[in-house]
Amino acid sequence: MVIIAAWADGKITAKNNIADCAKLARKACKEANILLQEIDVVIYSGVYRPNFRSEPSCAAHIQSKLGIRCHDLELSSEHCFSFDIIDGSRGAHRSIQTVSHFIKNLEVKNALIVCADVKPSKHSKWPYQNHALAMVLSSNDTGLEFVSSEYNVEKLSAYTKSSFDSNKKATIINYFGDYTNQGEIKTETEFTSDSSSLGSVQMRDFLLWSQNKKGNLKHTIVDRAGSTSATNWSA
Repeated sequence: MVIIAAWADGKITAKNNIADCAKLARKACKEANILLQEIDVVIYSGVYRPNFRSEPSCAAHIQSKLGIRCHDLELSSEHCFSFDIIDGSRGAHRSIQTVSHFIKNLEVKNALIVCADVKPSKHSKWPYQNHALAMVLSSNDTGLEFVSSEYNVEKLSAYTKSSFDSNKKATIINYFGDYTNQGEIKTETEFTSDSSSLGSVQMRDFLLWSQNKKGNLKHTIVDRAGSTSATNWSA
C-alpha cells in the first residue's frame, strides 16, 4: 500500500531553489507527522533548473539541506537514497510509480518527492511561474492510495531546444514544434490536467480536486511534447 500522506506547494525562486524546496518538504513531513530521519528515499522531478544544472542531482542537494542521513554509503549503513527523475510534466507520475516499487519490494517505508521548475536563465523564454510541490508517500498511513500507472508515448515529439548564444554568452531555451494544447477536463471520477501547466502544478491541481472524494479516481497528465501518463487511485 502506497499513500500520499501529505503535500505542500508554493512559489520558489531560482536563486533559492533548493532552500525553497526544502522548506516545502519540511512542511509536508510535519503535516504527515513523519520525522525527516524517517525518510528513506528522496526523488526530485523537474526539467527546468537554475543555469541548466544537471549534476549533482537536486535530490542530493535537498537531502543535504534537510540533513537526512547523509553519512557514507555502506552495506551496513541506513543511508537515504536520493536521485532525480526527468520526464517532462510526467515526472511526478514517474516518481510516484518508482516510489511504489521501492515501498513494495524494498525496506522503504517513507519517501519524499519534490517536483519543481524554475526559469533557467534570464535569456530563456519562460511562459510559467516558478513552482514546486513536495509530497510525502508512506506505507503506514491513510489517505489517497496509489493503485497503478500507464504511459503512452506514441505521439512523443521534441518540444524544447537549447543552444548557446555566442553573442549573449549564454545558453538559451527555445520552444518549437506543433502541439495541441489540452485544457483541464474534470468528471466525477477522472481528472485530466491542463498541458500548458508545469508538472508540479498539474499534480497539485489533481490533489486539490481529489480532496473529499471517495472511490476509484484517475489522473491523466498530457505533456506538451505529446506523451501522456495516467495514474489510478483509491480514495
